[in-house]
Amino acid sequence: MIIRDRKELIDFLQETLIRSPLRALLNKNELLGGFDPMVGPKPGWIVRVTSETGKEWLIGVTPEPGRRFKIYYLDKILWENWAGYPFYSELHRGDNTAEYVKLCDEAKLRLEKELRHES
Repeated sequence: MIIRDRKELIDFLQETLIRSPLRALLNKNELLGGFDPMVGPKPGWIVRVTSETGKEWLIGVTPEPGRRFKIYYLDKILWENWAGYPFYSELHRGDNTAEYVKLCDEAKLRLEKELRHES
């Protein structure tokens, strides 16, 4: 299997997710784009799914050897690791690129400020 675009990523999740996040995926989903790293040293994509009642799940997908993929349920988004720009692929940019660029820049500034404080 190869994931080349948003539709293929969502199709993969539909085949793989457990019941509650799957229902939420079908209700509302937002592709946040590529993150490097996303989990540990691995790059991947994050999809935020929201149920009808407003419960959210952050679903991470990493490419694995042999054209396989692994799913992670994430607790938070490390926006400083967003890798959607300057990629031209919608899979990396996500659904709201301008918003994500801003969130990434703000997270990087916050980290720089924290590092200067620690020095």
